[in-house]
Amino acid sequence: MSRTYDVIKQTESAKESEGNGVEEPIIDRVEAIVDEPRSEPSDDFQGNGHEAPPFELIPGPDIEEKYQKLRGSLFGGPKKNTIKTLLVVASDHGEGATTTATFLASVLAKSNRARVILVDANLRTPSPLSARRLNQGSKGFTELASGKAKLNEVVQPATFISPNLSVISAGRPLPSPSYLFDGDAIETILAALRERYDYVILDGAPVKDYSDSCFLGSKVDGAIIVVEAGKTRKETARGTKRQLERYGAKVLGTVLNKKKNYIPSLIDRFL
Repeated sequence: MSRTYDVIKQTESAKESEGNGVEEPIIDRVEAIVDEPRSEPSDDFQGNGHEAPPFELIPGPDIEEKYQKLRGSLFGGPKKNTIKTLLVVASDHGEGATTTATFLASVLAKSNRARVILVDANLRTPSPLSARRLNQGSKGFTELASGKAKLNEVVQPATFISPNLSVISAGRPLPSPSYLFDGDAIETILAALRERYDYVILDGAPVKDYSDSCFLGSKVDGAIIVVEAGKTRKETARGTKRQLERYGAKVLGTVLNKKKNYIPSLIDRFL
C-alpha cells in the first residue's frame, strides 16, 4: 500500500512540475518529441520535392498515432470545417512547436486526401525545413510577405511526405519582421491560402520574446500552444496565452510535449 501511495505521490509531484499552467484544456499529450534546433541555412541538401530529406519530417507509427489523435481533437466532430488556418507556437525556442506543426501537417495530408500547406512563419531563425531548403536558393515567406515574390513562386511540393502536402519555407531571416505580420498583405496571403488548401498550418516564432506570432494569431482561425513538460514554467505559459489573446488570437488549447510517464503500466491500469 505504501509503495503504491509513493508512486501516486511521485506522479502528482511530476504533474505539478510539468509546467502546463495554461487555463485552456490540454488538447493532447505528445510524448518523446524532440524539436530540432533552428540553425543557419545549410548547403548539404538540394531537394526537388521528391527525394527524402536528411532530417526527420515523417513521424514513425507510434508517434503518428499520437498526432492522429491530435488531428481528431482539433479538426474532428463539430469542429470539422471550422478551422482552416492554425498557428502552432511555443513560449520559447526548442519546446516542440516546429515538430508539432510539421508532424500535424504530415498526418493531415495523409488523411482524407486533404490539401495541406505547412508555412514556416518564424522569420527570426529558419527551421530545419527552411535551413536545409527543399529547393536551394528558393524564395520563401519573407519574400512573399514583403511583396518580393508571388505565391506560386514560394510554394514547393513535399511529395516525399505526401502528394497532398506543400510547404513554404521561411526565406531570408529577418532581425525584426513583426511589421510583415501587421498589415493587409498578410490578410491577402492567408485568404489566398484558404482558397487553395483545406488546411494551412503555420509554425510561428516564440511568443516570449517576439510579437510576430501575436500579430499573426489575430488573423488565423485558431492557435495552439506547445508546452514542454518539466521545462515550460506555469507563469510563462499563462503569459503566452494572455499575450496571444491580447492581440485577438483564439487559443484553442495546449499540446503537452515530452511528457514522461511516472506510473508503472500495471498500476496505471487500476487508476
